[in-house]
Order: sequence, then structure tokens, then C-alpha cells
Amino acid sequence: MANNSNTNPLVILIVDDVPSNLFTLRALLEEHFEEVEITEANSGFEALEKLMRESVDLIILDIQMPEMDGFQTAKLIRSRRKTKNIPIVFLTAAYKSAQFRNQGFSLGATDYLTKPIDDYQLTTRINSYLSIIKLEKNYQAELEKKVVERTQELKQSNETLEQTLVKLQKAQKQVIAQEKLASLGELTAGIAHEIKNPLNFIINFSELS
Repeated sequence: MANNSNTNPLVILIVDDVPSNLFTLRALLEEHFEEVEITEANSGFEALEKLMRESVDLIILDIQMPEMDGFQTAKLIRSRRKTKNIPIVFLTAAYKSAQFRNQGFSLGATDYLTKPIDDYQLTTRINSYLSIIKLEKNYQAELEKKVVERTQELKQSNETLEQTLVKLQKAQKQVIAQEKLASLGELTAGIAHEIKNPLNFIINFSELS
């Protein structure tokens, strides 16, 4: 069974126009993957609509469907930025030749399986893909966590630098103020000296008189 430690379960979209096929595939997946969420679509159009509204981690896609077959659906999935990287597993009863298999892989399929479903083969492959998806999600979550931590460190560092700059500016203002006071003191002393000299002359002259 797939072991998913993430809070949100991995989501598998199964696409088939035959209700009994959807029922069988859902039952098989739920039996082997307890922590996986299954969502269904009975046509290519419905699958595309769901992919626009919901977050999906893996697609199991039938090929022989009316209006829009699996190949056309896969091509549209790959053409959209939101869905272009979702793994697609083709599952078909009709298109078994190497030509169709190659066509499926050329459209970006992750795997190409044929019906009747081999339970062991299907569940083993799906388990492998889910394990890879889970690892990628964990790696992405860890990377995002490190980015947040680093951003916080830089923010704290910037705050420390700003506080240091404020202190330096304050100290600079104090030094300038002290220098102004010192200069003012020297100027005052010089003026007093200049005033004192004439007064001394007058006092001395008065005493002499």
C-alpha cells in the first residue's frame, strides 16, 4: 500500500466512458491504496473540467471514448500549464499495438497498460508512481520550508542592520553636537579674551590717572 505522510492524500483521476470499468478500477485502487483519494470522469471533456477545478496527482486514462478519445485528451492536458506535468497512465483494451503505444508515449504518457487489467502489474506500477510523486512533494515542501526559514533569517539580519544603522546615526549626531559645543566653547573663550584685553587697558589707564 502507498504510505503517504502528507496531510492531504494523493489524488488519482480515473477516466473511462464505461461505468463498470470505473467501478472495477476504483474498487481495485481503494483495496490497495487506503490513503489515496479517487475521483472519476466519464469523458475527456469531464476530465479536463475536473483538472481545471481540482488538484490531481495522477491520471489513469482510457483511450477509446466517444467525442474525445484518450489521445486527444492527453494532448490537451499536456498543452495547459496547470496540468502539463501530471503523470498519465494510459489503460486500454483496444489500442494494443506498438504503433498506438508509441503514440501514447509521444504524447507524454508515463505508462501504457492494456486490458484486461493485470491487478498486480497495475498496482505495482501505480505504487511506484505514487512513491515518486510523494517524494517530489516532500522535496518541494522541504525546499519551500528552507526558503521561508532563509527569508526569515535575512529579514532578522536586515532588522539588526537597520537597528545598528540607527544607533550609528544617533551616535554620529551626538558627536556632531559635542563638536559644535566644543567649537562654541572655544569661540566664546576667544571673544571673552578679546573683550577682556580692552577692559584691562581701560582699567589700567584709569588707575594710572
